[in-house]
Amino acid sequence: MNSKKQITIVAVVLSSFLSIVATISGLTASEAFGQNSTSSNLTQVTGQQNTTNATSVSSNLTQAAGPGPMGALTQSDFGELTDNLNSAREALRDNDPAGAVGDLGSAETEVRVFMTQLGGEDSPGGQQLLTVLNNINMAQDSSGNNDTLKAFQEINTADTELLKITQKLPAADEDEDD
Repeated sequence: MNSKKQITIVAVVLSSFLSIVATISGLTASEAFGQNSTSSNLTQVTGQQNTTNATSVSSNLTQAAGPGPMGALTQSDFGELTDNLNSAREALRDNDPAGAVGDLGSAETEVRVFMTQLGGEDSPGGQQLLTVLNNINMAQDSSGNNDTLKAFQEINTADTELLKITQKLPAADEDEDD
C-alpha cells in the first residue's frame, strides 16, 4: 500500500472516530474537528473571524473519504453488516425473534457507523444507506411484534438494497502502482 493511500485511510479513520465521539458526546461536527475553536482564537487575536481555515479542514476531510458517494469503502467493508443480516434471518428461521432483534440492532449500528464515515445521512452515500437503515428498522419492529413474514421481507429488502450499493464498490483495498 502506498503512503498516499495510508494517509487517506488514516484521515478517514480519524475523522470517523471524531464524528462518532462527537455524536456520543453531543458535540457538533465542527466542534469535534476544532473548527469553532480555530475561529474564536482568530477572533481574539485579530478581531476578525477567518472561516477559510475551517472550510479548508472540512474540504480536506471530505476529499480524504475518496471519490464517489461511498468514499473509500469497499465491498469487504460491508461483510459484518451482511453477516448480521444473515444472522437475523437465521434467528427468525429458528423462531427466535429476540435474537433477530439483537442481530438487526448490530446491523443498524454498522449502517450508522458507515453513514457517519460518509458525512451523515444527508451526504450522497448516507442517502443510499438510509434505505438500508429504514428496512433494518422495519425488520426490527416486525421481529419485535412477532410478524416473522414481514421481518423476513424487510431483511431481504435491506439485503437487496445493500447489494445494489456494494456491487458498485471495489472488491477490496486494491493497491495502485503509482
